[in-house]
Amino acid sequence: MRAAAILLWLHGLAWADTQPLTSLAEIKTLGSTEAERERRPVLVKAFIIGTSRSGPNAYLQQDGESILADYKATGILPLPNTEVEMTGITRGAIPNQQPDEPRIEITSMRVLNENVTPPPIIAKLEEVVRCQYARRWVEVEGTVLQVRRVGSDLQVILAGDLGWMIFYVRGVPQGEIPLQWVNARLRVRGMNLDKPDAMGMTLATYDLMNVTVVIPGSEDCFQAPAGNAIELLKSTARNGNRVRFTATVLHTAQTPPEAWIWLRDEGGTPFLANFIIPWKPDPLAPKLTSPTVPNPVLRSGDIIEIVGSPFTDPAGLGLWLRYCEARVLRSGGNFDPLPIDGASIANGSHRHNLVTFKGRAASQTSATLQAARMVEAVRLRCGETEVEAYLESPDGEHLVKYSTDDLIEVTGMVSADGGGAKGRLMLRSASDIRSLGTAPEVIRAVQIRNLIIAGGGGLLALGGILIMRRRLRRERFLSHEIRVLNASLENRVKERTMELEQARADLHASLKEEREVGELKSRFVSSVSHEFRTPLGVIMSATDILTRYRDRLPAERIGEHLQEIRHATRQMSSMMEDILLLGRAEAGRVDIKPQPVNLNEFCHRLADETRSAAAQTGHTVITSDPLPGPAQIDEMLFRHIFNNLLHNAIKYSPEEAAVHVHLRAEGSKAIITITDHGIGIPLEDQPKLFEPFARADNVGHLPGTGLGLVVVKRCAELHGGDVSFTSQPGKGTTFTITLPVWN
Repeated sequence: MRAAAILLWLHGLAWADTQPLTSLAEIKTLGSTEAERERRPVLVKAFIIGTSRSGPNAYLQQDGESILADYKATGILPLPNTEVEMTGITRGAIPNQQPDEPRIEITSMRVLNENVTPPPIIAKLEEVVRCQYARRWVEVEGTVLQVRRVGSDLQVILAGDLGWMIFYVRGVPQGEIPLQWVNARLRVRGMNLDKPDAMGMTLATYDLMNVTVVIPGSEDCFQAPAGNAIELLKSTARNGNRVRFTATVLHTAQTPPEAWIWLRDEGGTPFLANFIIPWKPDPLAPKLTSPTVPNPVLRSGDIIEIVGSPFTDPAGLGLWLRYCEARVLRSGGNFDPLPIDGASIANGSHRHNLVTFKGRAASQTSATLQAARMVEAVRLRCGETEVEAYLESPDGEHLVKYSTDDLIEVTGMVSADGGGAKGRLMLRSASDIRSLGTAPEVIRAVQIRNLIIAGGGGLLALGGILIMRRRLRRERFLSHEIRVLNASLENRVKERTMELEQARADLHASLKEEREVGELKSRFVSSVSHEFRTPLGVIMSATDILTRYRDRLPAERIGEHLQEIRHATRQMSSMMEDILLLGRAEAGRVDIKPQPVNLNEFCHRLADETRSAAAQTGHTVITSDPLPGPAQIDEMLFRHIFNNLLHNAIKYSPEEAAVHVHLRAEGSKAIITITDHGIGIPLEDQPKLFEPFARADNVGHLPGTGLGLVVVKRCAELHGGDVSFTSQPGKGTTFTITLPVWN
């Protein structure tokens, strides 16, 4: 103390009036050069957060600032975890050492409190690994992977959110290591070093008071809780806590000093894992190093139990289990690669999985990496996506050369290098890639070209095939495709021949139908001409007689001729109405206008008109069951139906024969039957009776166009009804009209 006082007195000659510096922040603002030159007095209270092994040096912290102090006073330097008050002078940085910051040369020191530390900076493990808080008192959490004792120090490997670190605890009494720390989650307070030391350590602390067990561990790593890959992939919270999986080994690869494993859990989710690198225990003191499970030799298909610290990359690189220990549950299982398309590889949705897909070869490259390792890659095109399949083979295994026309089948690990590249597939061996022959699109292109050539004629097709064979002779695996093309051409010729035969048959049928239509039209024109010629002849004859002899004819004869003209005109008008009505019905231009009508009375009135127009001596008998009331019918259409059928019944019946008409109701339908005892309809003519221009062969010279029954059927259908008949040749015919006319 006396020497310190003398030293202070000597320096006091220069700065007797200068107040001592009490803040580490003030000291650091001086800078190294000024602190050395001025040697200002210091009187500060601070915490000792670390001491140097090489000399009586201590690291002090006050209000978040830290500084290196040289202890020049007599006595023993207090240990860390102590609050002290000290006096001294400022000095510059130690020559040729970093950092270039002021330090304190301590002349006296007294202890204020023991077993105390400053408030820590709550840090992430990866920040401490980067020495982001150099010479600061920090607090960090992680899961213990390994522990060992080196003298009075404990060295610990700690796994955190995004990495791992090594820290040491000094001043631990001699004894065995704390095995209860293994696989436990610890909270550690200590000083973040300037840089990693020779052992890679970045955090130092003193005494077990700065280590707290947050979650107890177990010496048996397989007691870790079971993990859920799907939940871990969804979660954004990563804390380094170890979890346990049962999984199938998809592939293993040795990348010294680590071994990489690709796995698929019981739910089918793939992930990547790597083993912990264990500390080798001292043969003379094996209990001073925590035991780890020896890394087993794994083979594809093994079922294993694996424990590690999960990491899910925010960039979407999938699940990665780090610092793992594993044991084999069952060897040599079977598993299949997952079939996917190239787009699923490129978007990273199956990262770390063993997959298989097909694509067309685009390019092929090779490169030599360090340690004479050869990497060969084949770029495959699958639709709009390109995927690179690569093989890294230190054993000299090579890929065969593939043509750009080849369809390639590839099996491998998606982004198997564990990096950030997308659309990459690692091959496990050269056998993971093989050609399936020419790509289907190439075959289709060849087939199209051949078909085009074949369309030019047999000789040109043969020449095209020969040319194509010569062009494809340099390509491999096309013999089968050529046979397929030849078979396709033969089938095409057969199909074309069948098409021509069918076209000829269709043409023959069309010509036959056209002839039948022509015959029908001729018959119609002949019938219509004949039917029009008769009334026209009557009109012309009667008109000529009246013109020449009217003044000499008696009144009754003039009336007879006028009656003939009127009857012929009505007959022509009726025929024209049938033709026009049929034309409008076929064109869909007939509007139905139903209105309430007394069906019984209307049928009597129509029967009277028809009988007078027919000018025959037969009579019509109309009977009726009780009807529900007025029927909703279109009078014009019903007139065509009734008049045509009644007219035919009278026309084809003998003189004086009676025609019977009967009306009845069935629900909402009116049933009208017209029965005659005339010539009947031959059986062979009945199927075509309702076709246009069709007439029975037994009508003889009786007039008619073959349109009446067609008009009847169309009018009944427009009403929503139908017409049917029964007939026996020589005995008569009954037509039945069914119309829905009552609601």
